[in-house]
Amino acid sequence: VVDAGANAVLEVRDGKVSLLSLIPNRRGGRRQSVPSSIALGPDGAYYVGELAESSGKGKARVWRVPPEGGTATVYRSGFTTITGVAFGPDGSLFVTEFALNFETLKGRLVQVSPDGSSRRVLAGGRKLRAPTGAAVDSTGAVYVSNYSVLPRKTPKNGPFGGAGGTLVKITP
Repeated sequence: VVDAGANAVLEVRDGKVSLLSLIPNRRGGRRQSVPSSIALGPDGAYYVGELAESSGKGKARVWRVPPEGGTATVYRSGFTTITGVAFGPDGSLFVTEFALNFETLKGRLVQVSPDGSSRRVLAGGRKLRAPTGAAVDSTGAVYVSNYSVLPRKTPKNGPFGGAGGTLVKITP
């Protein structure tokens, strides 16, 4: 479990909670990491996405926490407002970015190759607005909550033009 307020990764087992790791703050503690998502990696470690509160575009990171807990290390960086992390059957990392611009809420889904050498935007701002979460099925299709902060429907004459929260399937 990630605790955004405490910047902590917790394990809950048999009704008992224990601390696995703390995600460090940014800039000497002046900016919060705000872990927002967690996924079990193919190596058995935990991977934690952070919002990187008020840090700016490209400043959010994915952290790796060893299975037994301990010091978190940066696994991948260069993201913006991470709200979901997941791994595909081939070991690719999928990251949802909530908003590259908070006025438009245009977000995106990024696929990172298993070795980290390449990145590909699978869906961007035209298709994804305020996306959160990520789940990958056995075929590699990714499911993302789109317009995640909206109710099922909004007024047609409102700023979201009748859009509402949906689940989107994206096939790489």
